[in-house]
Amino acid sequence: MRKEVAVSAVSGSLQGVAVGFFTLLCYRNLSLALIVTAVFGMAVTVLISKSGRDPALGSSDILTATTDSIGFFIFLGSAALCLV
Repeated sequence: MRKEVAVSAVSGSLQGVAVGFFTLLCYRNLSLALIVTAVFGMAVTVLISKSGRDPALGSSDILTATTDSIGFFIFLGSAALCLV
């Protein structure tokens, strides 16, 4: 139980930070980024556990999708800056 809680907490924190960083880049508002970080990091693990699934296993897929999406937007943003 302790190990699953630790994995869920780390996974939720990483996901929240990734989404919060993307929010900060888009809106340049630290307060909004912190709120989005907290809500997203907590909501993902709660929703996965409420659906009857293991948050430690399901969170890794969401973290991978979030990281890939943010990397894609950073790549496109860099390309747009170079072309302008």
